[in-house]
Amino acid sequence: MSMRRRERIRALIYLVAVLALSGAGPGAAALAPSAAQAANKPPLIWSTPKFVEQPPYRSSYEILTVSCATTSQCAATDTRGAVLVSAHPEGGAAAWRVTRQSLPPGSLAQLSCVHGSPVLCVNAEGVGLATSTDPGGGAQAWHHAPVAIATVTCQSTSLCLGAAGTGEIKFSTDPAGGAAAWHTTHLDAGHTITAISCPTSSTCVAVDSDGNVLTTSKPAGGSSAWQITDIDGTASLLTVSCPTASLCIATDAHGNVLTSTNPDGGTRAWTRAALPGHESITSLSCTGAPSCVGVRPFAGLVTSTNPTGGSSAWHAFKVAGLDGTTGVNEVSCPATTLCVGANTDGAILSSAHPAGGTSEWRAVQVDGADPISSVSCPARTLCVAAFDRDIVTSSDPAAGRWKLTALSPHAISFISNIRCPRTTLCVADGTGGIITSTSPAGGASAWHGLRLDPGATFTALACPAAVLCVAADNHGRVYISTNPAGGRRAWRSFTFDKNQTITSIACPNTTVCVAIDTKFNLLTASRPARGRAAWRISRIPGTIFFDALACASASKCIALGESRSLHSPAAVFYTTHPAAGASAWKAVRSGVVADSLACPSTSLCVAGFQGEMLTATRPTASGSLWTPVLIDDGFTMVRALACQGTTLCVAGDGLGDLFTGTRP
Repeated sequence: MSMRRRERIRALIYLVAVLALSGAGPGAAALAPSAAQAANKPPLIWSTPKFVEQPPYRSSYEILTVSCATTSQCAATDTRGAVLVSAHPEGGAAAWRVTRQSLPPGSLAQLSCVHGSPVLCVNAEGVGLATSTDPGGGAQAWHHAPVAIATVTCQSTSLCLGAAGTGEIKFSTDPAGGAAAWHTTHLDAGHTITAISCPTSSTCVAVDSDGNVLTTSKPAGGSSAWQITDIDGTASLLTVSCPTASLCIATDAHGNVLTSTNPDGGTRAWTRAALPGHESITSLSCTGAPSCVGVRPFAGLVTSTNPTGGSSAWHAFKVAGLDGTTGVNEVSCPATTLCVGANTDGAILSSAHPAGGTSEWRAVQVDGADPISSVSCPARTLCVAAFDRDIVTSSDPAAGRWKLTALSPHAISFISNIRCPRTTLCVADGTGGIITSTSPAGGASAWHGLRLDPGATFTALACPAAVLCVAADNHGRVYISTNPAGGRRAWRSFTFDKNQTITSIACPNTTVCVAIDTKFNLLTASRPARGRAAWRISRIPGTIFFDALACASASKCIALGESRSLHSPAAVFYTTHPAAGASAWKAVRSGVVADSLACPSTSLCVAGFQGEMLTATRPTASGSLWTPVLIDDGFTMVRALACQGTTLCVAGDGLGDLFTGTRP
């Protein structure tokens, strides 16, 4: 089955589930529970997701826009809808606080923050805007209005202007007052207004896509209060910054800078000069000293302390830490002694001497996340989760308190799976081999790496007891140890099938193991420690694919997937004789697709999907109800899941969040 078809099926089932949960749409009845089932409460109550990681991140998020109302009030937004705030923006990663899921995710945004009591931030999102007086306060601190603007500037808390569409400027003297507080001025038909700058409440300057500058001394005065002047032929003007009413600097798409000390003085009042390298500035911030900093997305920065001085007064340079494959989106300079930039690779750029060149700027990654790849809970007092090459541990996971340990890259460069058969032994696999610890919460020095196959990526791991671990890699090899922390000689391996990769292994005890591979074959072993001779391969009739596998006991193993014989897009496969092979497996319709599965008992299974957790107390009953609970994590895949008995489960998602399910 192709991956594309598999994802379409998963998406369809997810859509039907969402419709069923909302009680809307033609698919609602397909998953609608009976009255008796609906009366049952979910067996677990799930906590709010908690982000447990710290930079540096292997996976970064693009920071779209940044605005500093003062040197101690900076805010930024990213493509995932997070808001980043700092009172000490040049203080490094620790000085920035990231509040996720504050705004709708997207690739279009511009932020403008102005000093006040309190500060006011307005975020232009194209189809609407959001305002906040507490930008780092989470989603509840942002108020949305259906005012379509793509660019915004706020001169004060009582004057903001925005533009969207063709020839429209929107203004408000009460920016946080909702849609009714914003008014539209039609004045530049046929052209897109690309940027606006208002140095005072009685001076605003805008530029458009056809070389025009638009000026006014009455921003709220309607179309008659604006003057339109062609200053650059038909070249598209990209940005404008006016540090004072008597100095404006604009840039165009041909790599020119245009300046004026009399912005509304007509065409002749503007002077054009070519920038070094003839590359366009897409974001510009100038202070009244004057001092300007411009962004050329993948070429670095351009600065000038004499912006009207012609081409030679502008100097281009790179920023250390940016390799040319990542760029700068925007820059904000609240003072001549501070400029802050937003980077496409999740970094914040900052400088206390912006015109000083490369050595005066630094880029620090502050925004990103790595998927939680695996979690294991050998006791209620110890859970261990893994992401990238790091781990977090908790002695009280239900309380959401986690301790991060950054492991040495010499130990392992990436962790795929982690299994802790007891509190004094954890085993993890990943790139090239395994790492083990007899004191999982003891810090980096308590973990020891072992290279089993340096060129391989390990894909599956099961440790039902301290005397048995079974692992598999993408070279078709299976590794077995009865003393996992005993060093290289304690592990032995055999090649099962070089053409397939085992993707999941479940061993309810040391005498039975079940596994599935990339061709969705079933692999079973009685007494797996005996090696290759103990393993056999078969295929469950009608199976199209497996999503997840778990064994509740030696007499009950369960897998989620799709069955052709049931004519169902989703099915539960199960067996009461795991070692008996494919003939002992049965399938029932379920309507459930999942990324992860844990069955701590025969009467409780938990599954994780995109933005939801599902539980079933009779997981193998035909037409059984899996009770879904939505998780506020942005509908992200939940690939990590572990349960300690039936009263505690811990799940991890693709955004670096952990959340727990506990008995009500």
